[in-house]
Amino acid sequence: MDEVISTNNNNGDETSTKPSCTIFCSKVKSFNGDAVSPAFLNSQRALIVSDTRSLVASSNRIVQLEVEFPANPVKHFTKIEGIPTPITIEQLCETEIPNQLKSEIQSIVASSKYQRIGAIDSRGAFEIFSNEASQLKSLYSVGANSYGSKTESGWSGLSFDPVAIQNVAVARYFQRQVHIFDTDRLATTFHLTNNPTQIAYVQHPSSQQSLLAVTEHNQLNIYDPRLAPRDAIVQRFQPTADVLYTITTDGQNVAVGGASRSVHVYDCRRWTNLGNWSSCLKYEITNAHFSSKYPSAIYLGGLDSEILAGDWNGSGTTDHFSGLRVDSRWLGISKLKGKETLFGLTGSGSVYWVHDVDRLYTPPPPKSKKHTLNNKEKPSKKEKQQQKQQNKKVKTDSTTTESTEESTTTTKEQQNIENEKVNQ
Repeated sequence: MDEVISTNNNNGDETSTKPSCTIFCSKVKSFNGDAVSPAFLNSQRALIVSDTRSLVASSNRIVQLEVEFPANPVKHFTKIEGIPTPITIEQLCETEIPNQLKSEIQSIVASSKYQRIGAIDSRGAFEIFSNEASQLKSLYSVGANSYGSKTESGWSGLSFDPVAIQNVAVARYFQRQVHIFDTDRLATTFHLTNNPTQIAYVQHPSSQQSLLAVTEHNQLNIYDPRLAPRDAIVQRFQPTADVLYTITTDGQNVAVGGASRSVHVYDCRRWTNLGNWSSCLKYEITNAHFSSKYPSAIYLGGLDSEILAGDWNGSGTTDHFSGLRVDSRWLGISKLKGKETLFGLTGSGSVYWVHDVDRLYTPPPPKSKKHTLNNKEKPSKKEKQQQKQQNKKVKTDSTTTESTEESTTTTKEQQNIENEKVNQ
């Protein structure tokens, strides 16, 4: 897709600018102009499936969106430097997906390769769809009464096992439980200490086994589903005193964020903290996605209408005044796997596509070599030791020479005294 970049200066003339992201927007007409149902802060009701297909949810309805982007979009820059004004898409093909969910949908997720799509409502009922030939077909559904206990409406989350996609993990906020289903059969239940706020499978880099990452209030807990429920927790982190709302992984690292407005990143191999980005957004962090292009970059969405790109270790100079903003608060932001494309749904029923979102990110400058005052490189530790030994040797030789000279002078004086005595 070619792009035409233009903007207006103070004289009204067009001037070229550096390459930037491309933003498209549209309204979901299937919602009939009604505001999208609010759900909970940690709900994710937007999912991008391909370059041209996306899914959104409101109440208990799922709508598939198909879009054709213009071949030569024209960008205009009128507000924040480097961020173009959204280009409106007039024609949007909308198809409502039939489903059996009765309560408000909380999350829409996809398997690692988009073979399957899952949706879960506020009572924990979920439905799994196959994604073939650009069509969704219902495979099976699990009702809220399948858990064997009374179900109270609240946030619910869903995640597919990347190794075995027939395994689905479900977390329910008020029940403080995680359930693992093998297709529609309940296989395992973990009882949690705190209320879960987000759930995601993590494939360990050094094995073909999957672990389960769950944010419980202000904790990030890692579970091994192969172990007995009582012994399943293998790692526990408490990065903050505030509630965590989002979790994301790229297969190597796991990042969490929430009410503290900070991001905390952990290594999946050694389970150590790699870095933190503090006070990066103005409001709570509700969405986070690692960049596929820059290993140190992360894209964040807040409780308001902002998207921000920056270094997750806090080493960059990005601030929330340089972020992208839309017409109302985000109800979900999704990233297309392997590409730098974001898709999101807002509370006003608007949808946004952000192409080349990596252009919102400014990589840190390369580290320059430090120089001494005489513009020479500082010696290494080994060179310093060698110089020290050489100086010590020179000092020793100098001392020996001085001692020899003193000894020779003394001998000459003694000979002179003896000669005088003989002459007398």
